Amino acid sequence: TIKYKEKEIIILKQIPRRVRELRKDYHFLTNYLNKKNIPFRWITPKGILTTWNEKKIKIDDLSKAQELFEQLGGSEEEINSTDGLEGSSQEEFQQRTKN
Repeated sequence: TIKYKEKEIIILKQIPRRVRELRKDYHFLTNYLNKKNIPFRWITPKGILTTWNEKKIKIDDLSKAQELFEQLGGSEEEINSTDGLEGSSQEEFQQRTKN
């Protein structure tokens, strides 16, 4: 982030369409992690790295993503529902919650 005219500006890098398409299947988990304020990082080109219960967890396939989602207490309705976060990045979500 940088400050310009007393406003904070967050600079986001552009992610290629091919990579966004590969990551699309993980949005149910990333939306839930954002909701619960659990930090995560994307693994290039697809997958997630997060810390939970003081353990680093690497999620590189959908079965692991589903397993972590269930351990965190997520439900089937949350996977299927879209609550306006579809396609959002973690930075965009955090910016929206600050405002």
